Amino acid sequence: MRRRKIGVLAPVLCLAVHRATADVPQNPRDNFCRRIGHQTTFIDDKLYIDSSFVNFDTFPTDNKTYPNTWLGFQDFDNLTLRSDDALWPNLNIGLNKDPNTIPTVHGGALWGDSVNKRFFLFGGENTKGVASTDFHLLSYDILNDEWDDFGPPDMPNPPNISSYGAGVGVSETGQGYYYGGWISNASMRGWTQDRTMSSAFYKYEYDTNATTGAKPPDELPRAEGAMVWIPAGYTELLIYFFQQRPALFSAAESTELHSLQNEQSRQHDRLCRAGTALQLSHWEMHVLVGSNLL
Repeated sequence: MRRRKIGVLAPVLCLAVHRATADVPQNPRDNFCRRIGHQTTFIDDKLYIDSSFVNFDTFPTDNKTYPNTWLGFQDFDNLTLRSDDALWPNLNIGLNKDPNTIPTVHGGALWGDSVNKRFFLFGGENTKGVASTDFHLLSYDILNDEWDDFGPPDMPNPPNISSYGAGVGVSETGQGYYYGGWISNASMRGWTQDRTMSSAFYKYEYDTNATTGAKPPDELPRAEGAMVWIPAGYTELLIYFFQQRPALFSAAESTELHSLQNEQSRQHDRLCRAGTALQLSHWEMHVLVGSNLL
């Protein structure tokens, strides 16, 4: 598997670059309010948290949202006692990530590989608004604290890169899956059409760096879902919950979604203090059997 090493920065220097980039003295550990649109994966009792946007604890007064250029993890083997006497996994934000070489995206997926101690970053929208470079599959090497560039997917037809699709990484089989999502010029360089939902379903092989198209349940575009992998007998199952497709909502339901989004923008201050989140309804579920994942 060919890969290109991306330069390593010491954690202290990395933090300095992050702070200079954000142009604020806060960081998402000491001044945390909330993260928005981040991608995560769980490896060896650590929850790795990458990118997206962040509100600091000054949000009630400055009303600002910043790109979250940090890569961090919460360690479930290292619990700290909070001021409210609750135990909480310690947050480390000192991992190597140079925002000048590793894009800061939201709505992507991290495919975890607990066997080889790394994860892969697929999809997502550039937090600067427009994707300025072609998509490359990037991977973080946990043991060496460095990023590897595996290049663009080697496919006859380049994939349509989207954000807020459903993704899952499977360490047991060495595969990552990504289904649906929103395609836009923020997720894919050179996209000139309107923001649209995708029906594409991709599979990635960790060991061979091979990306292929998998068989979706149908041709309907979908977005904003969740996917989990289940080992079932002699085969495997992917359980896919999805939130949106074009024919799913009536006009009234679409209006309801829009009003919820508007309400969310008015409740940032409450969310920072209460730690709650708004939820959308109208979910559907699909079960994909192992033979249909080829």
